[in-house]
Amino acid sequence: MRLPHRLFLIVLAGLVWLVGSYPLQARPADVVVPNAHQSRPQAQQSDEPLQVVTKVFEPFVIKDGDDFKGFSIDLWTEIVRRMGRQYEFIEVETVDDQLAAVAQGKADVAIAGITMTSEREHSVDFSYPYFKAGLQIMTRRERSLPFVNLMTVIFNPAMLEIVGIFFLIMLIAAHAVWLVERRNNPDFPQTYWRGIWEALWWSAVTVTTVGYGDKTPRGFAGRMLGLFWMFAGLFLIAHFTAGITALLTLQQWDSNISTEADLHGRRVATVQGSTSDDFLREQRISATRVESIEEAYDLLAKKRVHAIVYDAPVLLYYITTNNTDFQVTGEVFATEHYGIALPVDSPYREAINLHLLEIMEDGTYNLIYERWFGVTAE
Repeated sequence: MRLPHRLFLIVLAGLVWLVGSYPLQARPADVVVPNAHQSRPQAQQSDEPLQVVTKVFEPFVIKDGDDFKGFSIDLWTEIVRRMGRQYEFIEVETVDDQLAAVAQGKADVAIAGITMTSEREHSVDFSYPYFKAGLQIMTRRERSLPFVNLMTVIFNPAMLEIVGIFFLIMLIAAHAVWLVERRNNPDFPQTYWRGIWEALWWSAVTVTTVGYGDKTPRGFAGRMLGLFWMFAGLFLIAHFTAGITALLTLQQWDSNISTEADLHGRRVATVQGSTSDDFLREQRISATRVESIEEAYDLLAKKRVHAIVYDAPVLLYYITTNNTDFQVTGEVFATEHYGIALPVDSPYREAINLHLLEIMEDGTYNLIYERWFGVTAE
């Protein structure tokens, strides 16, 4: 006897409901228990060497024939040794070229002295920071002859103005004493030119407190005038000395550039696309932008710029390794950190960070730092 069609559908629906509501249990062999090794993402293992894009950035990256050396190179060599990987260097000219190669997937890693910024983080990932740096100012060390410096002060327009006013006041005092003494004192002849000359001599030796005593007023009016002139001379000499001191200080300030504020109105050189370039733009300081730091050194040596603004470690290394008249001035400013750049979501980032922390903790970092900078890291 055949079941009615409607009854068949009801029975079928009931069977489906029973099967769907029955709890499924995984077999013990299907259960996966995470262990310590599986909990940490591992870098993809491959026989292909890592492509490392770098640029010359002394002392972090130094070209040595067909190879490279430097602080960043030694650090990277230790990291990749612990990773158990091989690598190949690709040399480029600028940091922008490094970042572009990484962002476009043409390189696995970029290292030199790459400053970590929020803007760059939009296109690449960074490792943990491995070096604290900042910007500093480099200028020429002036070695002018003392005679040249003296002539510069003497013929300064402001100095000539001070001397002119001082001489005019002495000339007025000379006329005053000559007028009251010329009739009764042979020390001040009655003829104008000779009398004024002798009076001017008296005025000069009196106001400078030398007082030779070869010429002295004899009348009451002349002596009162002389007494007044002696006291006035104290204030005049003090004012004259203060003026000269101010000029010397101003000249010294004009030849020194030691802070960011001193850069305004000066000819400044920096490397295009660097963080020092960004800093100068933010501070609205006009600058000559060049492709390499070597070009900036050349401009400073030829006195075409007053100063260079760039990464402090690079400037210090150049001075210590070259016979140059350059100097770094002032304190380090605009603190920044260097990091290793990688493509976004790079499979190597976790391993690089892990080994970087190990290197910093076990003392290896300090050994590398001292090798290149002569002191231990702070």
